[in-house]
Amino acid sequence: MNSEQKTNFIEEISNHAYLILKQHYKISISARVSVIFDTDCDLAELLKEGFEIAIQKHANSYDLHNYETFDHSAYFEDIDWNSRPGDIAILIQSSSFRSTKFRFRNDLCTRGLKVIEFGHLNKVLTEEYQTFINALTPDDEHNFRVTDALVEKLKTVEEIKIISKNGSEAKYGGAMDVATTNDGRYENQTNFGSRYPIGEVISEGLDLSSLNGVIEVYAFPNLEQKTQFVEPFEITIKDGLVIDHTGPEEFQKLIDMIKTEHPEEKVYVREFGLGLNRNIPRFSRIGDPIAYERQEGLHFSLGMKHGLYQKKLWPKYGKKFHQKYHIDVYVNLSEMYFNQKLVYTYPKGYVL
Repeated sequence: MNSEQKTNFIEEISNHAYLILKQHYKISISARVSVIFDTDCDLAELLKEGFEIAIQKHANSYDLHNYETFDHSAYFEDIDWNSRPGDIAILIQSSSFRSTKFRFRNDLCTRGLKVIEFGHLNKVLTEEYQTFINALTPDDEHNFRVTDALVEKLKTVEEIKIISKNGSEAKYGGAMDVATTNDGRYENQTNFGSRYPIGEVISEGLDLSSLNGVIEVYAFPNLEQKTQFVEPFEITIKDGLVIDHTGPEEFQKLIDMIKTEHPEEKVYVREFGLGLNRNIPRFSRIGDPIAYERQEGLHFSLGMKHGLYQKKLWPKYGKKFHQKYHIDVYVNLSEMYFNQKLVYTYPKGYVL
């Protein structure tokens, strides 16, 4: 990355950050903004510089905290005594900051702060920076419209048909669970904020066994938890469980790992994740899987863990059973139908 590229990246980030703060976080001139960052990778430094420029255009008060010398207890005490409604914290993490056993973002949200989070930036390669930065572009008109339409359809859908590029098909044969959204509207959520980039509608089968068929997968996170593109392969699903696949050895290692969480070595298929972000093309890799899952398309999670719907497995396994793994796989989606009506076609995207 040369100096000209760096300057251009910072300018692009500052433009996106200005709109994020204005449109998603409703920043006021009286808001105090804290930027907690590290300098362990170039992308973290670019985001810190870009957001600092944007903050100066919005707020009278902001403070910078390098995590290398950051004092959690002093900062929390300051927040507990001095924070006001509308204050914002921005976490820029090359890996992941921890203050307690919970995520740092949760600790801040419980204290009433609005939080913008970036995580595992060290997994994003330099040649992926442009895609990552493009993905920060607020696309509210599109995202709000598509989100609202998908949420309404998921309330009444009785069948979802998923057709992959190779012609394989999978179907949900029943109702879907209540959808959760991540589109920049946080006012009515328990915690105000998100990890960026954003753009997703999340659900799963109300009855997990309602999913059957075959999906074609082109990417998954490897054992280093980095997005890995592969030659597309098939996963066969029966009654909501993975029963076979034609994937590479690296994928089999993931399957073997997931099996260890279940007494009968079953591999659940859980999250039905609809990515909305049009600025992440399907085959434009972002090394951080959590960022890449926002790409416009479909991903499923494998494993028992799903924080949003964890109670679903309690009747069968008990509250204390450890739901450990949640590993996303990305579907080489061609078309998707809700109740026999087309809702997605590649490469056009959502048709709602």
